[in-house]
Amino acid sequence: MNIIFDKISTDPTVKKILSSYGRDKGQSYIYGISGTQKHVIAADCYLQKPKMTVIICSSNEAVESWLDDLAGLLPNDKIVELPALDVVSVSATAKSMELTGKRMEI
Repeated sequence: MNIIFDKISTDPTVKKILSSYGRDKGQSYIYGISGTQKHVIAADCYLQKPKMTVIICSSNEAVESWLDDLAGLLPNDKIVELPALDVVSVSATAKSMELTGKRMEI
């Protein structure tokens, strides 16, 4: 596994990601890559500077993919899945008198 991390760490873009992750504060976003490539880079970042890391996913399938890959890439580290929150989609419309008046003129 170390061979993979050694090879990707030489890529200039990955070096920038590793540098960003290495900051003491702030958030890091990884764009332009997906799937296992992203998981390997995230695992490499963690191995170079272990710290609590939160990964937010948009679907249950993405969570499963992260969990599967990280279990193999970081076998000695504890990976915790936090339960998803149920979110109710809400939209509200503010009724302004001006807008209502314009609609009545049509």
